[in-house]
Amino acid sequence: MDNSVANKSKNYTFFQNIERAKLFAKDPLGFQKKSFEEEGDCYYLKLGPKKIFVTRDAGVFAQVLQLNHKNYTKDFAMHQLSMALGNGLLTNDGESWLHQRRLAQPAFHKKRLEGMLGLMYEIALEHIKDLKSRTNHTSTFIDQEMMALTSDIAIQTLLGMKKNEELIYMQKSFVDIQEHIVKRIRRPFFIPLSYINGSHGKATTLIKSYDKIIYKIIDEKEKNPGENDLISMLLASRDEDTGEGMSKKQLRDELITIYVAGHETSGYTLSWAFYAISQNKEIYNKIKEEVKPIFEEGFNGIESIKKLVYTRQVVDETLRKYPTAYILSRQCKANDKTDDVEIPGDYVVLLSTFYLHRNTKFWKDPEVFDPERFGENGDKEAIRKAYYPFGGGPRMCIGNNFALWEITLVLAMMMYHFDFEYVENQKIEFQPLVTLKPKYGIQLNLKPIN
Repeated sequence: MDNSVANKSKNYTFFQNIERAKLFAKDPLGFQKKSFEEEGDCYYLKLGPKKIFVTRDAGVFAQVLQLNHKNYTKDFAMHQLSMALGNGLLTNDGESWLHQRRLAQPAFHKKRLEGMLGLMYEIALEHIKDLKSRTNHTSTFIDQEMMALTSDIAIQTLLGMKKNEELIYMQKSFVDIQEHIVKRIRRPFFIPLSYINGSHGKATTLIKSYDKIIYKIIDEKEKNPGENDLISMLLASRDEDTGEGMSKKQLRDELITIYVAGHETSGYTLSWAFYAISQNKEIYNKIKEEVKPIFEEGFNGIESIKKLVYTRQVVDETLRKYPTAYILSRQCKANDKTDDVEIPGDYVVLLSTFYLHRNTKFWKDPEVFDPERFGENGDKEAIRKAYYPFGGGPRMCIGNNFALWEITLVLAMMMYHFDFEYVENQKIEFQPLVTLKPKYGIQLNLKPIN
């Protein structure tokens, strides 16, 4: 870090640091915006005893996630997420993570995922038919609909079963657990308080209750494996060297991680896509023109997905402007540096994907929603250097292809089956928890067609 930034950050008094920590906990995106404007692309922050280095510098992203990734381990936030997710691919580290990645990788091979597209289409079509029966020129919270749909897709493709009361309970309970974990991450003094006020006990009870559900599903699948669901593929995975498969605990951790990370990120990305499209009639009409002939001739798996070129550009631009994985975090083990920035050892490094994707050093008019950035004549240099919707390097999200196909397909199907318009005078605000949510929801007036 250059001296001017380091000196400015170090000059905060004890009480100023406390105030900054409060502001960060209350409004992390607003605090980051102000800090980047005042201090540049990197700055220091103290949250209680924790020393944090926050950045929107593309060089630091590359250094941490790719070039010197072995110098960075999971941090305090990942340890807190482990409370609910266990040691799945998102929260695991070191040799244990590498072992898990190797076991899970075959289940996410593109050819295997292609085999799920037909099921994905049928699940979405069933939800769309139900939605048509419930709405006509009426205000609909599109985020709730998309979260329900992506949950159904995750349950059936991941677990090979239909949604039931137990799985609905598990989905709802994780919302409460997530809020509890975010408080533990952002407010250091909340952790001891949570043991006193009962919130930790309540969260632990919820976790134990959905663990029973998951272990019950694992036992059933061991007896009756499916043909093309992820849980059956993970059960069948074997280490090439030892021939060993996943333990039940490992499998539980992966299933919870994939389900939560998968359906939340997809559901909210779709929600933000509908919001952006509803603000721009030209983009709206262009998608309509693309999807109509594709679905009129009938869905044909990966071949139809390949034809959704502009729709995919809209998805990519949504992931740029509204990245659900809006921030990444790592613990720096030893002093590190890029060409321009020194990264202090024993600091937590917060990689602000949200503001890297809006950094004017790389993106022209970043506040403008422009899918053409990802077209043939788009800004390939910015995409190469400053675009991390699924992380990067060895730890890039293992389900990125699944997510992109799912989001593109569902968006295209909804655009084919509905006309819609934005409901005026509603408040749209970010709620950055584990993922980037619309705090008050997003309402659209839906009109069924086709």
